[in-house]
Amino acid sequence: MYRKSELAAAAAKAEQNRALQNRAFDRVIASQLSKIKAAAPKKKVDTDEEFKIKLALEREEAEKRGGKKLSKEHMKLAAETGLSGHTIMLMMEEKGEVNGGSGNDSDDSSRSKKKKKKKDKKKKRKKSKKEKKKKSKKDKKEKKRKREESSSDDSGSESESDNDNEAKPEAKRIRTRSMDAEETEEPPRTT
Repeated sequence: MYRKSELAAAAAKAEQNRALQNRAFDRVIASQLSKIKAAAPKKKVDTDEEFKIKLALEREEAEKRGGKKLSKEHMKLAAETGLSGHTIMLMMEEKGEVNGGSGNDSDDSSRSKKKKKKKDKKKKRKKSKKEKKKKSKKDKKEKKRKREESSSDDSGSESESDNDNEAKPEAKRIRTRSMDAEETEEPPRTT
């Protein structure tokens, strides 16, 4: 059992160690934080005046670019409906009624051509893949049939070959039916 003085001394030493560790930790952390702050780019804080100037410049640039011009037809419809002329213009563009019903034909036609090309390419790839698969299946069946025939021919007993010959016409009929079913193409699917 410890005496009170020994306990007090141990507690004091533990407290001293904790304080020493805390100071060392604070020094390490402080140095790392100062390094991070120095390396970080300084952010510019916009004041209200700077922000207002920036907005004014952006507005001027937008005015210089200008918007789409409204036609007489747009203005007339806007007056009749009470909607904004730009709203009417957007609505007419969606329907394709702008410029005599043409809309953005150049963009639409080029997009549709690209889509069509892509679709055709995909169909061709799919078709060729399907044909390759059919051909490989057909080749496998042919090889299997030849192996079966050669293995039955290799067996020397006539009784086995007689039994095989009786079974072969049936097997051939089944094979030809399945091959005929595979060779017929499915009608193209419409989506």
